[in-house]
Amino acid sequence: MNSELLTLAQTALQQYGIANARLKRINDTENALFRVDTDQRYTLRVYHPDTGTGYLNLLSDAALHSELVWLRSLHSIGLGVPEPLPAQDGALIIRAHTPQMPDGRRCALFRWVEGRFRDKSLTPTALEQVGAFLARMHNHAESFIPPEGFWRYRWDWEREFGTQAPLMTEQANLLSPERRALFRSMGLVVRQSMDALGESPANFGLIHSDLHEENYLFHGKEVRAIDFAECGWGYYLFDLAVALYFLRNRPNFADLQAAALRGYQQQRALPADVEKHLHAFYVMRAIDLTNYVLDEDGLRTDADCPRWLDSFEQAIRRFSGK
Repeated sequence: MNSELLTLAQTALQQYGIANARLKRINDTENALFRVDTDQRYTLRVYHPDTGTGYLNLLSDAALHSELVWLRSLHSIGLGVPEPLPAQDGALIIRAHTPQMPDGRRCALFRWVEGRFRDKSLTPTALEQVGAFLARMHNHAESFIPPEGFWRYRWDWEREFGTQAPLMTEQANLLSPERRALFRSMGLVVRQSMDALGESPANFGLIHSDLHEENYLFHGKEVRAIDFAECGWGYYLFDLAVALYFLRNRPNFADLQAAALRGYQQQRALPADVEKHLHAFYVMRAIDLTNYVLDEDGLRTDADCPRWLDSFEQAIRRFSGK
């Protein structure tokens, strides 16, 4: 499949007028990504087929096109995000075919986002910049008017605790009865914060939803964000919680959280009781990751699955006080 996808990627570039490019496979999670080097550098995304299955499906034509519309809107206000580039016929999403893959795959081309990841060297100053970036994005989301046909998923209570959520189905039998009961009881914790905040444009809008430390980069003093494949409608504080969640076990976590909130407030007001609500959204992040693991056959059977579930429980107990 690797060689077939490479051939398809080379074929796709022809529709953008790009020839004699060097391609390097850089990822294959939600979709296959290739770095494209010519006189400029690009990212080519080759989408997985839309099977229409699973409790979360972000691969419909409407969902993919809407993500690109949102990215172009963010790029238009000067935020450092992947800029979708049109093919020669003006389309943002094209379909490429090869003899080995006659049904083809949908593809999109983006301008490369320069920058470096900092993970181990993240400082409060860096998190202050991340917080400011998120606030600027949320400011734009508050005034964004989606065009007709725009569709992105909702990252809400129903997604995490509704009847279709893996945690609420027989897939949760992977968990011990005690752990299953604990995780399901978090629905009340999350619901209370969501109800208190409401879905007004001041608290709820388009979010990245996956801006952990491997999805934001630093270019000079500028923060840039990549991988908007899971962007959708959600609570702005959930975006902040996601950005901080995997930093929670660092000795200076309190300083990192305070810095992110400080940077955010430089650009945008935070709601009352922010720390209480943030804790609820840390819990929601742990539940969201649990749902993700329960929904994927390869993750449920992974040797690291018990360790992941332990970490989710630790986070839930820490931030819920249970």
